[in-house]
Amino acid sequence: YSPTFKIRLWLKSLKEKGYFNPHKYFSFELNALEYLKTVAVKNEENRSREITNTLVEVIDSMINFLNKKEEKNHIADLYLVQIIFSLPVDKITEAHFQFLRKVLRRNSLVSSEISETVLPKLVNKKAAGHILQLLEIIFDYKLDKEKRIEYSSIMDEYWLQKALEKYTKDIAELCSIRA
Repeated sequence: YSPTFKIRLWLKSLKEKGYFNPHKYFSFELNALEYLKTVAVKNEENRSREITNTLVEVIDSMINFLNKKEEKNHIADLYLVQIIFSLPVDKITEAHFQFLRKVLRRNSLVSSEISETVLPKLVNKKAAGHILQLLEIIFDYKLDKEKRIEYSSIMDEYWLQKALEKYTKDIAELCSIRA
């Protein structure tokens, strides 16, 4: 059996047995998310439509659960962002970007992921529409009364600066004036 076939078999079986149930996601069942991340990375190397669709179903169910419950798990949030942006760009939806916005507001760990993984992937795939959505998110701001600056980016300033230093030229070429 090919590695893709084995992954597809395991993924399907684990999903059917409820291993990726969103309720487990918030009770620190990180093994399921680690497995999904591994599957997503392997699938990125050798695409399978069935595996991609299963990943999307599982991720979407977790996001829907999160939106209803408002529960927080910073490590799980990071895993979900990593899995989402391992998907083919045509499978990354508005709901995924809304999840990213929500997570970035509460979880500074995601800032490095955006700078080091998400933006480079979108630039590499020449996904101008997705880059524009990401820019809208990373330039979003929050009221910050603790700092001297009243408003600050929802993205960690260090990672925002690194991302812009490295990718401004690429963003300008792909998105031109829209950016």
